[in-house]
Amino acid sequence: MNEASLARAAEAIERLPRDRRTLVGVDGLDGAGKTTFADRLAPLLERPVVRASEDDFLNPAAIRHARGRESPPPRRATGGRR
Repeated sequence: MNEASLARAAEAIERLPRDRRTLVGVDGLDGAGKTTFADRLAPLLERPVVRASEDDFLNPAAIRHARGRESPPPRRATGGRR
């Protein structure tokens, strides 16, 4: 992550309409820097920011790495239950 990518994300979000709620999702593998990215992005936005984390909504490692450690995680339909 660099300052240019943060600036591009902030500019894209700021161009969105302000007359309704905007939801922004940050996706990536465990430890990829999603929380750091969101922490650094929020102060760049000229609008209220509410952050929610799904850190406790993780699949066990065997499921997350089923197709290799770098593969996207498979979706599960358990509603967050382990």
